[in-house]
Amino acid sequence: MTEQMSETEGYLRYPAENVFWYNTDYQLYHFVDRHPEYEYIFICEYDCTVNIDISTIVEAMAEKGLSFVGERIRTPPSDWYWAALVRPYYSGDVEIAGRLVCCAAFSRGFARQLQAARRDHTRRALAQEIPTMEPNAIVWPNNEAFVGAEIARTSAAELPLSAFGDTSHYDWAPPHLEIELPNLSDCAVVHPVLDGPRYMRSLVNLKGDLEDLFRKGSHLRHRMDQCDPAYVVPMFLQHFADAKNWAAVEQLRTYASERIGELARVLFNVARGKPATQSSTSRWSRSPYLAEDAVAVNGQVTGQFGFHTDLEADPWWCVDLEGIYLIREICIYNRTDPPCRSRSLAMSYSTDLMHWTTLYCHESDSDFSGADGLPLAIRPSNPVELRFLRVHLPQKEFFHLDEVEIYV
Repeated sequence: MTEQMSETEGYLRYPAENVFWYNTDYQLYHFVDRHPEYEYIFICEYDCTVNIDISTIVEAMAEKGLSFVGERIRTPPSDWYWAALVRPYYSGDVEIAGRLVCCAAFSRGFARQLQAARRDHTRRALAQEIPTMEPNAIVWPNNEAFVGAEIARTSAAELPLSAFGDTSHYDWAPPHLEIELPNLSDCAVVHPVLDGPRYMRSLVNLKGDLEDLFRKGSHLRHRMDQCDPAYVVPMFLQHFADAKNWAAVEQLRTYASERIGELARVLFNVARGKPATQSSTSRWSRSPYLAEDAVAVNGQVTGQFGFHTDLEADPWWCVDLEGIYLIREICIYNRTDPPCRSRSLAMSYSTDLMHWTTLYCHESDSDFSGADGLPLAIRPSNPVELRFLRVHLPQKEFFHLDEVEIYV
């Protein structure tokens, strides 16, 4: 099912680009329309682990004449954000108590009732019959709130998933790490279950106590130790940089060094893979039709040129870190043949592309090295906050470098 299908099948296409996260039930109706021969439909999302025989749920529904099997959301409606968005569609005597539908079973008849209600709600929303706080705004029920309200409105017969086993690890949060599953086999349902990268990303999105990352023996530290540092370190680096929590970045550096030693250094090169621009492109560049600007931040030191400008006055190359970082060190790898053109190299930085500050000027009768020796390393006496770094030659010349590394 696509988002376009949801609209053509009679349901509000909202919120844009996130329809199926918000409206999990749309796919239920789509399925029932195409497979009306099924009397019961069981939903299980990708991050949900089921340790019970699904047929026992279906058998119980058939025996007891149930419309729905699922679990109530434990958060009280008064503290649940989504409750307020469903209330305008229902009278005051309808209980607003959500149901988790990431693992749930529906009878065909109840699915049809839900489908009819969704289409009616869509009509009312588009006709602006629902009061909103802002002009032209839309109030639209989240699927979990909607299903719960419809169960109350229709007095649908239901049974909780807890009737089939332990659901103490079934909720919308906190997440569980995949490798924990062998220890949770006695739980009927476990949700959400995520792999290492998704697990850590979820913690960032949920804004948990990330300082626990650096407390040896803590639950979060134990889980982080089970993940690939090549993924989690850059992710948390980005998170702490966005918050300008430079103290946490230092702790993260210590953590990474303890995990993988000298290999950790590359994880703190924030220039790698970032977009770059240059003042011109030389006829000797790899191709006049292919952008070579970002080759100098691809993480590969070759001894050749990463970028190559034309012969011009004050040629330059600039990288955008796509965020402000506190920079400790910049390493410039020169082209090994010929390296002499960069003897008068200069460097400036900015956070907004409008105000520039000179960071370094290199004037020497000798060449600095690259892949064949020690690169030019600039370490400011006090780390500087920057987003854009521009390197240029204050003269008329060709400009070419091999690689630029920028470390927090």
